[in-house]
Amino acid sequence: MAKVLIFDTESNGLDTKHGFIQELAYTVFDTNSGRCTHAHSDLIRWNMAYRVEPGAFAVTNLSREYCEEHGKPAGEVFERFCDFILEKRVEFLCGHNVLQFDHILLKSNMKRTFFDNPEILDS
Repeated sequence: MAKVLIFDTESNGLDTKHGFIQELAYTVFDTNSGRCTHAHSDLIRWNMAYRVEPGAFAVTNLSREYCEEHGKPAGEVFERFCDFILEKRVEFLCGHNVLQFDHILLKSNMKRTFFDNPEILDS
């Protein structure tokens, strides 16, 4: 059985080094059954100021203020994401534009939260 984790980020813009993830969503697809077995999404609360580019807001409709009010702490969201990957024994990570954007942005955001092991996404 192959388990594929499909993930996507919504961010405040297109800067992968200094940008902020505002939402992290993911689902597990089981190739044997042809079904999505789990799905999860979190808004992220950074407790720091950042600017949401008008183009990003137009696509996501996520403001910093909305994420601060309804989101969860960044470290908690990233820890849950990594635990989910390990717990569900995910074999592959995929998504749209992962290599050029989502993976880079996710690692930079994990480092920003002083996460101990952002390289978990490389294994």
